[in-house]
Amino acid sequence: MSLSESEVQDLLDTLVKRHYLRTVSGFGNRVTKYEQRFCNSEFGDLKFTPAEVAIVTTLLLRGAQTPGELRGRAQRMHEFSDMAEVESVLETWLREKMAPMLRVCRGSLASVKAAICICSAMIWIH
Repeated sequence: MSLSESEVQDLLDTLVKRHYLRTVSGFGNRVTKYEQRFCNSEFGDLKFTPAEVAIVTTLLLRGAQTPGELRGRAQRMHEFSDMAEVESVLETWLREKMAPMLRVCRGSLASVKAAICICSAMIWIH
């Protein structure tokens, strides 16, 4: 994927207008910083743990991945103790929280070792 700076700025502006992001200002900031508001805010119904935020963010940025790939790529946002923790988060989502929004791409619902895709039903993408 290759996006120009103006394309990225247009997307950010759209997300700010829809209240999915907010700009964060601070003394001495040389660049505009943004903070997500799709979960854990007074504006949304989604409440995620830090582990869930790390996984959702990684899925939104990179698409379908195996639990091992998710663990490695989300490590900067949340330090997972082991693969079992990643699989536990994914199992909880599939069973309780995200069933309407996530689908298993390979394998069965019981096997979280399958890659996960973001469905087009994600409310913040419409």
